[in-house]
Amino acid sequence: MTSALHPHELPEAWRTEADRLRERYHDDVRANAWGTLADELEASLRAAELLPLTLTEAIAESGFSRSQLKRWMRDGTIPNSGTKARPLLLRANLPRKAGHGVVQRPALEVSFRRQVAHAVATGAMRA
Repeated sequence: MTSALHPHELPEAWRTEADRLRERYHDDVRANAWGTLADELEASLRAAELLPLTLTEAIAESGFSRSQLKRWMRDGTIPNSGTKARPLLLRANLPRKAGHGVVQRPALEVSFRRQVAHAVATGAMRA
């Protein structure tokens, strides 16, 4: 794991690391910790996709205008999970404008992964 991964790729990478620890080093304790972390992150990412967003939050996340999002809700392109007076959009249903919200921060992601790996390797994380 040397390059920055998208958060949705991390659970699979962590399970691969767990398998490596189990097969190569017969280290079930740390392997189980990696597997548990992968399961928890995957569940958290799934839950985040089901969060309802207000129109203002949806604008910030999608990069599309209020009028465009309302138009898509009116014509059924995006389901309204709220009411007509208080529309809500599920994050999973939200389109993203190309390039919107793309932030290149590989150093932070690599640093975070190293911190997790260090914590698992040194036993700072209990299974």
